Amino acid sequence: MLKAENFEHAIVASRPDQMYGWPGITRVQGQEILVSASERKYHVDPVGREVVVRSADGGQTWGLPYEVHDSELDDRDANLLTMADGTIILTWFTSTAFLIPVNAGHYPELWQQQWAARAERQGLTEATCTCGWEAGWLMRSTDGGRIWAPPHQTPVGQHAGPSVLSDGRLIYIGCGTREPFTSVWESMDKGDTWQQIGEVLGPVGKSGQPVMNENHVLELRPGHLLAMFRTQPSSLSENCPRASK
Repeated sequence: MLKAENFEHAIVASRPDQMYGWPGITRVQGQEILVSASERKYHVDPVGREVVVRSADGGQTWGLPYEVHDSELDDRDANLLTMADGTIILTWFTSTAFLIPVNAGHYPELWQQQWAARAERQGLTEATCTCGWEAGWLMRSTDGGRIWAPPHQTPVGQHAGPSVLSDGRLIYIGCGTREPFTSVWESMDKGDTWQQIGEVLGPVGKSGQPVMNENHVLELRPGHLLAMFRTQPSSLSENCPRASK
């Protein structure tokens, strides 16, 4: 576990006209640290891709960002964790929010006309762009984050990834397939398969969708979990990735 003490400030990644959003961090072994991020130009942007940056000296110096995944959609919110056996898990979610010009009502700079060709390749239009196109994803590495296995879909996936419990299980929370609750999932096999084990009730918007998002759960001690959420206006609640079918 990374322990916050003796703070120093340093730049992990910097490139002209790029932003690095919603990073994750994990210790690989010894002084080796990985940071993940979504590299992009805009807050909502189909060219968003997942990159990883490595430090071999405890964060004093960093290598260049290198791509680990890039789809035709917006790949967002890269999260990392290291399991007890050294397996590194990277999770993120894909978003189609960049395809909806009406979103410009909230952020006028969102819609860029040059994105239309990408939308056409995907067969996406404003009418068909729904949360069904969005999904959570997971990749694993067994060599310290240098080679990654192909990604596969997770039942939920949002701004924070799963947590590993003291008994080795993964636990994940996110928007469920039924309303009005956030669902809780566990995996006994490092994210290959998932089983729903609980629900977290919460407020819903006008559409009937939960308005809790950007959620995460941590184990305080065996049998005691702490879950955290952000709430948002009901007009935005439908941007929450739902469980896969």
